[in-house]
Amino acid sequence: SAYIQAEQLAIAQEISKGLSDGERYLLDERWDLAMISFDKALALNPILPSLVKGREEAIQRKLFDEKIKFYIDNPMILLDEGVLPEVRRSLEQAANFYFSEVSLMPERIRALKDVYEVMSQPIQIQMLSDALTDVVIIRKGAYGKFDSIAVNLAPGHYVATGVRNGYRDVRINFSVIPGEELALKIACTERI
Repeated sequence: SAYIQAEQLAIAQEISKGLSDGERYLLDERWDLAMISFDKALALNPILPSLVKGREEAIQRKLFDEKIKFYIDNPMILLDEGVLPEVRRSLEQAANFYFSEVSLMPERIRALKDVYEVMSQPIQIQMLSDALTDVVIIRKGAYGKFDSIAVNLAPGHYVATGVRNGYRDVRINFSVIPGEELALKIACTERI
């Protein structure tokens, strides 16, 4: 009947509009609007592959953009264990994305690369002791007994321990932060 055909045509036009709007919003990097457009069309045809794919891309790009922005706004979080490799993976993932000519993302990605480079470079710290205490930086290595040594460590959070027979062990939590000099004194001085 003509009514059914008109109704089907109207539905097809709504789906087409949702798809074209969603794709346009994807190009404009307006992820929320893209998701809304795809969702409206998916309500009419929940299995159309181009709609499903478009919505998924909008979700992934929104999450990616939020993650990049979070890392740039909170560079000190890169000191936390496991975050630097995640940032590297995000930067590698960025190579798979298309960015429009007016996109801010390439600039943000460059900024994050700069932060990543700084946070990846080892920094020399000075460790001082009493030549009687055995010193270990957990997950980095044993440094033995010394008066003073220079140690190169990547930015991050660390724990140093000192052990000496007849003395209370010591444990020091410290952070290596780009741009900050660090001299760490660790010695067992309290008899037991």
